[in-house]
Amino acid sequence: MEHLISEFPGGAPLHSVRTASRGVLRVTGKDRVAFLTRIMSGELPRAPGAARTALLGPRGNLIAASIATVTSEAVLLECDRSQAEALHAALDRYRITDDVEITLAERGDFEIVCTDAPPQPGRPDSSAPGWVLETGVGFVRRDFRPWPAKTIVHVGLRSSDRASFQDLIADGGESVEASLAEQDYLRILAGEPRWGAELDERSLPLQSGLSAHVRLGKGCYIGQEYVARQAHRGRIPRLLRRLEFDEEFAAEPESVVVFEAAPAGRITSAARRPAGWRGPRGIALAVISTDVPAGSTVQILRGPAARVAEL
Repeated sequence: MEHLISEFPGGAPLHSVRTASRGVLRVTGKDRVAFLTRIMSGELPRAPGAARTALLGPRGNLIAASIATVTSEAVLLECDRSQAEALHAALDRYRITDDVEITLAERGDFEIVCTDAPPQPGRPDSSAPGWVLETGVGFVRRDFRPWPAKTIVHVGLRSSDRASFQDLIADGGESVEASLAEQDYLRILAGEPRWGAELDERSLPLQSGLSAHVRLGKGCYIGQEYVARQAHRGRIPRLLRRLEFDEEFAAEPESVVVFEAAPAGRITSAARRPAGWRGPRGIALAVISTDVPAGSTVQILRGPAARVAEL
């Protein structure tokens, strides 16, 4: 990825706490990996690691997109907090004879930290997205975002224990908590759709920026027939794309995207570049016709021009 995401004040890492927006389900029991692999659209690792996955409805529509982190004791399903209860209820309905227990973590039980700092020297490390390192006080996971050296940390600890966990990723810099605006800029730049903006119960994964959450060659899972039918039909009419602006501009949601003098889509999310950061001055996510090639210039109705980028 060409963009240098940010220049942190004083060289400090960016600590991006997201407990208010993310929900976590803890799945235990000896059948946990087999059960989630059979029900959900992704392929889970058998050893500690992480994978993108989703729970779909019988017609291939989205119930919840998730990142599943497999540890030695459980599988942790991280999803949008507004969908956590729906995901819990749906999975519980499918848990018939499987040896599986599903619990919803309390608010604030998990802290997600985004940082440039690597794990401590001497500990094993990997640049592969989805790699997981378990420790006595939590675990470190390499993120799935499209730029390198980003580490995601999940903490299920008492506040008094967190200092020892921070030692795992400390590089001597002073942590800087990201504002909501900064978090949203990173989310849009990474092409991560959000429930209520890009996603709802009618969303289909292949046109909603969730292609990596489904495995087309995987065996049967709920909604698999409809996903395969859409993939093999040869044409998806609309796709989620990122728009990049040369001027500081945050388009209003539902703003019309125009290509060759005709409406071609709509804005779903937008953000301005935070002060002191490098990258596009304005960015947006938009649902756009697949007739618009990547790299094209489009116009926002009553707004500036933008470049179309693939996610």
